[in-house]
Amino acid sequence: MKPLNILKHYIKDRIYIILLILIILTMYANVYYVYTISSEALIYATYLISLVLILFFIIDFYHYYKKHRYLTIIKNNILYLDDLPKKKTLLEQDYQTLINQLKKIDHENASIHKAQFKEMEDYFTLWAHQMKLPIAAMKILIETETTPDKNF
Repeated sequence: MKPLNILKHYIKDRIYIILLILIILTMYANVYYVYTISSEALIYATYLISLVLILFFIIDFYHYYKKHRYLTIIKNNILYLDDLPKKKTLLEQDYQTLINQLKKIDHENASIHKAQFKEMEDYFTLWAHQMKLPIAAMKILIETETTPDKNF
């Protein structure tokens, strides 16, 4: 996925935080306006807060992007993966618990399927063996039977 698409998903995932910050900044500007504090102080404080917020979002987006790339690599190599990445949050722990339960169920289903296939294979092997014996006996009887055609 392209970084621009990842940025769109990042903004969508963080929309509540962005809206909360915008509401707080609006309240902050209104307090400055109500108490008639000079516009220079308002602009300077807004500039400092905006700088800190921009740095925060850049760092947060970097971690978001890095985690997305790591999970994409894991997704592409899922067949060779034994352990999942380290759990950092409670939600990640919950998702990993679900994934591990699904892996366990899948393993159990694969074992059942393998046992059923082996049972079916044994049945057909036994059936084929049991059918060969009467056919071979009939062939021998036919070959050893004396018929008027064989006397010539």
